[in-house]
Amino acid sequence: MTPLERQIAFDIAMRVGRGLELEPMLRDSLSIMLRQLGCVAGGVFKCRPDHPDTMVLLQHIPHHGTSLRLLEHARQRLLSWIAEHEASAPPKELTLLVQDEEGDPLHLHLYSLPRFGALALLRPGHPLSHPLRQSLIPIAEQLAQACLAHDRLHTIQAIQSELRLERERAQAALLALSDGVISLAPQGAIQLINPAAERLLGVTRQHVLGQHVTDWIRVRDEFDGEPIDLTRLLGLDSDAPPAELARGRRVVLNHGPHAGSILELSLSPIHAADMAQQGMVIVLRDISAEVEAKRTLEWEATHDMLTNLANRRAFERRLDQLFYNARMEGGRHALVVFDLDHFKVLNDSEGHAAGDELLRQIALLISTQTRTSDMVARLGGDEFALLLADCPLERAEILARNITDAMAKIRFYWGGRPHPVSVSAGIVGIDSQTASAQEALSDADTACYAAKEKGRNQVQVYRPGDADLSRRKATLAWITRLEHALSHRLFCLVAQPIRPITLTTEQEHYEILLRLREAGSEIIGPVDFIAAAERYHLMSRIDRWVVEETLASLHRGPQHVSVAINLSGQTLADDGFSDFLHEKVRECGVAPQRLCFEITETAAISNLSRAQDFMREFRDRGFRFALDDFGSGLSSFAYLKNLPVDMLKIDGSFIRHVDHDATDRVMVEAIARVGKVMGIPTIAEYVERQEILTTLREIGVDYAQGWVVGRPRALGEILPALN
Repeated sequence: MTPLERQIAFDIAMRVGRGLELEPMLRDSLSIMLRQLGCVAGGVFKCRPDHPDTMVLLQHIPHHGTSLRLLEHARQRLLSWIAEHEASAPPKELTLLVQDEEGDPLHLHLYSLPRFGALALLRPGHPLSHPLRQSLIPIAEQLAQACLAHDRLHTIQAIQSELRLERERAQAALLALSDGVISLAPQGAIQLINPAAERLLGVTRQHVLGQHVTDWIRVRDEFDGEPIDLTRLLGLDSDAPPAELARGRRVVLNHGPHAGSILELSLSPIHAADMAQQGMVIVLRDISAEVEAKRTLEWEATHDMLTNLANRRAFERRLDQLFYNARMEGGRHALVVFDLDHFKVLNDSEGHAAGDELLRQIALLISTQTRTSDMVARLGGDEFALLLADCPLERAEILARNITDAMAKIRFYWGGRPHPVSVSAGIVGIDSQTASAQEALSDADTACYAAKEKGRNQVQVYRPGDADLSRRKATLAWITRLEHALSHRLFCLVAQPIRPITLTTEQEHYEILLRLREAGSEIIGPVDFIAAAERYHLMSRIDRWVVEETLASLHRGPQHVSVAINLSGQTLADDGFSDFLHEKVRECGVAPQRLCFEITETAAISNLSRAQDFMREFRDRGFRFALDDFGSGLSSFAYLKNLPVDMLKIDGSFIRHVDHDATDRVMVEAIARVGKVMGIPTIAEYVERQEILTTLREIGVDYAQGWVVGRPRALGEILPALN
């Protein structure tokens, strides 16, 4: 054994022996023996059985004030002797000559304490006689037995103390547990029950201890409601409990103050040292609140909170199921989409509470007209859907007409006033030829919009090959694309220069044009999507985006650049646009003189008073206005006197052939003369050939715009170049 190992072993032995004291009577007996033998000190050493060379002094019995150092010296001598004779067993008796502090000789008598340690005696003068030393050997053996007995007793007491502590901890934990815990004997008698189980079952421990568990716990299956045989469930009639209960099983409590509660019942067997089962522990956990919360979340995830109908998520899942059934098994189903007519009018005039109540009544009416196998869903807003499984298209059309007729008969009153109710319905069949579930929904939406345009409270069936519906469907597809473009900022701006023909100016003027960038970097012009945006009321949002992006670019550009921005009729009618424009101009710090708004003649005339107010408000602040497509209307010149405009933009239909068409030339000359008289500069657009530019210069048009003058370029490229 190395010195380091001996030191570690010695430290361990010190920790093991620390605190152990011999019985008082034994201590007194040893003291008397020391005096009788003429010894000045004595001590009892304990060694570890696996390391006899690691001894620790457990008891020092001083006599005549002898120093403890002598006993420590004795221990060192004993260890040295053992180290020198590692192969042999320790002697029963050993006498060594040592010295005290003054150098006087002392005789150290060591006696082996079998399986325990050693007894050390220090005697001055002559050593003990041989007979006396031999007589002390049996005394040392008796001392060893006493020490071992005391050691075992101490160990047992320590174990008992630890067990008591563990029992107290277990009892405290059992009392604090919110789960019910019941301990059973092998035959099922209740041996222990904690307070949580008492409260759950509505019993007291005094009544149930010693009683059979089946007398106090009665449960049923959570799903079919059938009573459960607890004896069989717990395995009381077999050698081992079922393994499934180790993971827990959900049951419903049949009795007591918590009858109807959902419990998770789990079981753990109690085994003896020989693995024989000595009983079991049942844990009852009330999971009613968790189950109810989960059910509520699951219901809310698939239902509309206002109407209690299925929501869009549940509808789409069911639509997918019917689609795959039709595709794989040849089923024939139908989808009906309902959209309330004039619902926005009710919401705006009477408030959302009125709208919500009407939606609830509509949901109830549709539900009462359908089969239990049909799904009625609210898709959002004022749109509902009906999925009809195993229903031919003809029958679906009859049902849809019955529902729309029933809607028309509703007398909805709010605030003492009646409000007419009607819906438009679009129907599509779902069969093996249906391309996809989303395609079916898109077709039903298309048919529904067509029904609305037929005069409201109408039903339209979608049939493949219908040219009108196909066009409507293509237009409807733009709604999703434009919404996606707005949310993902897929629009981009280009600018086309507007150059003077007969005037001289240092001001650079451009018209801002909108483009759409889609997958594969394809650039789409406004002619493809503006009509759809106007039809489905997206132009105001698009115009706001254009204004915001243009102002941000102008803020970074040179001051001698001005731009023209097109505004739609929907934007002019937008009550919030004026505040939006003021706010954005203030944020960017762009001078109003650098902005010109182009408004089409048609948009201005369709809402003349609103257009006049808007133009006067911003013109007074320094903004300029151009009347676009001038000359396209029958009363263009009459309305011109009523609109405060700064420029006239001649309609391109007169410009394309002005160089060789006499009628077009006369029209352009007339507009140019009116502009001169009124002091309003004129702009010709669609100037695509040099001959057109020459003719316009002859006529006296002030500005030109077109490919001859300059092609559109990205706004982000033009402004840095001008800087």
